[in-house]
Amino acid sequence: MPSPEPPALRVTGVTKAFGPRQVLDGIDVEVPRGAVTAVLGPSGGGKTTLLRIVVGFEHADAGTVAVDGEVVAPNVPPERRRIGIVPQEGALFPHLSVAANVGFGLPRGKASAERVAECLDLVGLDGLQTARPDQLSGGQQQRVALARALAPRPSLVVLDEPFSSLDASLRGQVRDEVFAAVRHARTTAVLVTHDQQEALSVADRIAVLLHGRIAQEASPQDVYRFPATLEVATFVGEAAVLDGASDGDLVRCALGTVHPHRPAPVGDVAVVVRPEQVLLGPAGHGVGAVVTHLTYLGHDALVGLRLAEGVECGARVHAADLPAPGSAVGVRLAGGVSVFPA
Repeated sequence: MPSPEPPALRVTGVTKAFGPRQVLDGIDVEVPRGAVTAVLGPSGGGKTTLLRIVVGFEHADAGTVAVDGEVVAPNVPPERRRIGIVPQEGALFPHLSVAANVGFGLPRGKASAERVAECLDLVGLDGLQTARPDQLSGGQQQRVALARALAPRPSLVVLDEPFSSLDASLRGQVRDEVFAAVRHARTTAVLVTHDQQEALSVADRIAVLLHGRIAQEASPQDVYRFPATLEVATFVGEAAVLDGASDGDLVRCALGTVHPHRPAPVGDVAVVVRPEQVLLGPAGHGVGAVVTHLTYLGHDALVGLRLAEGVECGARVHAADLPAPGSAVGVRLAGGVSVFPA
């Protein structure tokens, strides 16, 4: 039988310290071919350091990086790793046209000109070849940066917080356009981000980087619904953590008796409840609660609740059906919960 195809990127045992500060502590990550993988972690948590080691701008203290099965770190220089880069601000050359920016680094000739035109068409910027970067919107500049990264036909494209400088009103649209182009090109991509919603919405897989280690690597659905640790649960998405008691099969908490997603440890536990699991009804139906506050989000709202003995949680409610602060409601829990040792 033929040997299995190696992943597009494999990071093995990568560590990095800056003086006494350990930034990366034995990182292992695999990026499947043709997939979008998000490296998700808090600001200052080592994500960009990991990216710089993968690209070759930084040397690891230990560990290896392999691209298409070839070990490139620590010895292969950045220009020979066949990795395209989309930096935070686009980093376009202001004195060059759009076409010249995209073709920068390609050999001169007809084939390169055709490749530039192909990449600009791919990112929806055909017709802007002669424009200068200062004539483009922020979203257009990011798409030019993506076209430039794709032009040499890299094995892998890495995007370092590429939408952080855009206005909130544009961020979602540009993000969708950029990743539509990435998927159309069938390019393997790594997105480095601290934005949980961004990672959940665009990635095929998420690697959660906390305290210098990969805390969980899984699909967005599994990271959100079945977090590997309590810290992952509270970092990815909104959650209330309630005290509970478990017999292994059922868990009792302030919201009643619930089923855990997996067999739970016996004894005192921490119960993770997502706001969309908390359903509101009239007072007297379910567990009694008082509405403490509302956070209106347009399409829906987060309703703050105080249960018996001062326990607090939240519910996500359609914006057309909001209870008034101070009102009494009934609360019940839908679906299973993630449970961790207390």
